[in-house]
Amino acid sequence: MKKVLSLSLAGLIAGSSLFATGAAAATPKQNAINLGEQLQPQLRMFNGAIDSGYIKNIDDKYDALSQQIKNVEKAIGKVSGSSNRKQLNEKYVTPAKIARERVIYEVSQYRLLNAIDTKLFTNASVNISGDLAKLDRLQKRAVQIKEAGGYKSLPNSIDASLASQEKDIREHKNPAKENTVVLDEVEPNDDFSTATTLGSGVVYKGSLNYSSDREDLYEINVETPGKSKVVRNGGSYLYVYVYDEDNNSVPLDYDGYFEANTAGKYYVKVVHGGISNGTESYTLKVTYPTKNNNQSNDTLLTAHPIKTGRTYFSTMDTNNDVDFYILNVSTLGQLTVSLGFNAEDKYVSVYDKYGNVIRDSITDYYSPIRVNTEYVGQYYVSIKEYGSWSTTNPYSLTVDFQ
Repeated sequence: MKKVLSLSLAGLIAGSSLFATGAAAATPKQNAINLGEQLQPQLRMFNGAIDSGYIKNIDDKYDALSQQIKNVEKAIGKVSGSSNRKQLNEKYVTPAKIARERVIYEVSQYRLLNAIDTKLFTNASVNISGDLAKLDRLQKRAVQIKEAGGYKSLPNSIDASLASQEKDIREHKNPAKENTVVLDEVEPNDDFSTATTLGSGVVYKGSLNYSSDREDLYEINVETPGKSKVVRNGGSYLYVYVYDEDNNSVPLDYDGYFEANTAGKYYVKVVHGGISNGTESYTLKVTYPTKNNNQSNDTLLTAHPIKTGRTYFSTMDTNNDVDFYILNVSTLGQLTVSLGFNAEDKYVSVYDKYGNVIRDSITDYYSPIRVNTEYVGQYYVSIKEYGSWSTTNPYSLTVDFQ
């Protein structure tokens, strides 16, 4: 009797488990509704990105929205009854597709322009006529689809941003890329009277020998007072000193900066400080205030102008290199500075218009710097190598503003 009772009880428990499992399983319709409800907040965020007028914000959310639309459509396809499927599509899928179609060709243009930017950075003489022809087709299609579908017009800033980026590309401009000039030192340059004239931003290659050539002198002509930067690479026993035209020593800080308090001539001396014979090779670059700085952007005064919402590419030309950028904001808001690929070991700083550091950090793609602007006007961003550098692998810089 006990045995029969035990078996009956086990059967009852098993039956209850099966019933509970069946009750917990969602029906195809409920599954479609659940996914549709997950799509709703994504759609609100996507529409908010459109309203912001920043194409990068839209691009960042575009693929995730498209994937969720696909997931919902697939789930609705498993729901029985055409009227049920129609009702679910009208509630969840159609509004999301309308939002996506409003900007589909703008996002395509943005991605194509960024791809062309990358091509031009890698090879400034590359043929981009095919890409520009594709861009023309995308622009025409963007107009056609809006006229045919009666879509709500987009914020003017989206087209303005795309047009600005296109203009830079068609004129083959890449404002973040330094035009590095490399020259050899001219001997003799062992004293002030024979110093080699050093152009701002020009990299000079030189060498010193402990017994026969222990000093090299370079002359620079600072046109306006301001901060200048010296970058010297190579040579374990080489030291750098700066003097004004009266042969007074000018302090050089740890990062290689010196203050040119007055316009005029300054001298940079490279000295072999070894205690034995031997030749030491080096490269030297000095960036200082002048009308012709060879596009070097190693100081605040020579910072490259950039625009928010755009992605720029550059490289670390030498060890201890630093790149400065300047941007203008016309309203109060928040700046977001982020680095893309090859961002490892880069030190990012944001400065106010007076050159004071507002915020800095070691950053990567996943941890951008955010700064709330306290005034309307100029801000600066600098990128400095923290460990590794490369003249061929570009990093990418994006500054967004909201």
